[in-house]
Amino acid sequence: MSFEHKQVIQFPDLAQNYLFPGSQTDLSQMISNHSRLRIGGFNPYRYSNSKAGANFAKAESGKLVRTEGPPTVQQCDGHVLLDKLNKVVMFSPADQVITVEAGILLNDLNKYLLDSGFEIPIGLNEKDQEECIGDLMAMNLPHWNLARGGTWRDWVVKMRIVLANGEIVTSGADVVKSVSGFDIHKLMIGARFTLGVISEVTLRIKPRSTPKDYPAIALNHGILFLTNREGLKELLEYSKCHTEDDDEFVKHAMVFYIEDESCLVLTESFQNHFNDAPFDSAKFGHVWRSHVGEFALPNFSESDQKLMRRTKAIFDPTNKLNPGEFGFF
Repeated sequence: MSFEHKQVIQFPDLAQNYLFPGSQTDLSQMISNHSRLRIGGFNPYRYSNSKAGANFAKAESGKLVRTEGPPTVQQCDGHVLLDKLNKVVMFSPADQVITVEAGILLNDLNKYLLDSGFEIPIGLNEKDQEECIGDLMAMNLPHWNLARGGTWRDWVVKMRIVLANGEIVTSGADVVKSVSGFDIHKLMIGARFTLGVISEVTLRIKPRSTPKDYPAIALNHGILFLTNREGLKELLEYSKCHTEDDDEFVKHAMVFYIEDESCLVLTESFQNHFNDAPFDSAKFGHVWRSHVGEFALPNFSESDQKLMRRTKAIFDPTNKLNPGEFGFF
């Protein structure tokens, strides 16, 4: 079963050539035949309208065009969009697994699973689910149901990946518990298509839960902070200031939403204007900021950055896939 793919919003200055592989073989050939490629859709986690990035306006044609701001990616030969890779390959309710191509939208997948009483237990609202599985796994942002539902690394049991040389490799197995080799597929989750292109995944599914109205998590101007109990307590204390006139604490840093169970915070800033020193987020957890690339990379430790550079050099020595995505390649 396949789904009608969404209409693509084109940003002409990001890439002149849009490539729509219709199969994994097509995807492999496209990667083999190009020297530098941009992979993935135009999702709100990557491109937003804040002053730090790019501003977009509608042209007479109805398409969005860049009006100002630095480019978010380096020049590339083409932009590969996975929209047509949107088939349900295999569904086994008895084993509670489903295999899908990476271009299927999360919304479509959860609607498909609903008829059988299952879901991907991700805490995102419907608008945030209007992105394809491949993009969501490549970004690996946390979600509001993190504590109870888990992460993409918990749900993916098997993956087909197209490497920078065009080779198609398979990692994992179709069963929930497996010891079949290294979990190479877990490296691809959160790597933003810099190591390989996710083309197909087998996911664990869970019985349908009570629907919730989750807040939006798109990072248009904010910061997403995943921490622990200690970090959450420190941040809340830091974001308040004690005044001489009032015994109560008054908030000065804008905190949009807190998921206490998952220790996940969506905030405007880590800067308390009544405190000269910014909050030391690297001490307590991991941060995702608005935008990506050279002017907005997340807060990775120095050891994490060394590991990512080394992994990139092994999987993509020619820097073909999503060059500059993390800002230090």
